[in-house]
Amino acid sequence: MLAVAKVAYGGFEPVDRLVAAAIVDGAPPVPIDPALAARLARTRASEATGIEVTIDAAALEEAIDEAIFVDQREIEEVEQRHFERALGQLERFVEDRALVLRQERVAVGEGLERARKRRDDAMGAAARARAQEEIEQLDGRLTRLDQRIGALEAREDEDYQKWRRHHHEKRYQAPAITRLYTVTFRLAKAVTSC
Repeated sequence: MLAVAKVAYGGFEPVDRLVAAAIVDGAPPVPIDPALAARLARTRASEATGIEVTIDAAALEEAIDEAIFVDQREIEEVEQRHFERALGQLERFVEDRALVLRQERVAVGEGLERARKRRDDAMGAAARARAQEEIEQLDGRLTRLDQRIGALEAREDEDYQKWRRHHHEKRYQAPAITRLYTVTFRLAKAVTSC
């Protein structure tokens, strides 16, 4: 008995693959190596009658599960590399974003110092009030920058968390399996004519 299934992997590089599994009739049924079953699925076949085979659905299902497991191991290596690359890019993005915010913080801090100096040097109440208002705005901006930098450094940033979840979901997404067909077969010598 031979079964062929389509396995749809939706990870970083979505791919559909055909997987074959086969068992040889007997007590107990003997599974065939998935690579050999795949070769059998591609061989030329002809219709025959009178083949009596007891179908052991559980054994065939187990053989299909084994073939899918073997296939997944191949896909896993590629997916793991993509996953690690995606996480590395995300980490670099966070570090770059934190660097930009730290540079902005330095510029805001320098502006805050200039505003304090203007306030301290102001001759009139109106000029002093304008400088104080600017100080409060810049001080609030520094606080928000510190919070954003802290969230990035602690990896608690909302965007970082969203993309990290996205990458994990993509990496560990279960494949979709669709059974395409099941056939009973008998191996026979090919008949050739002269």
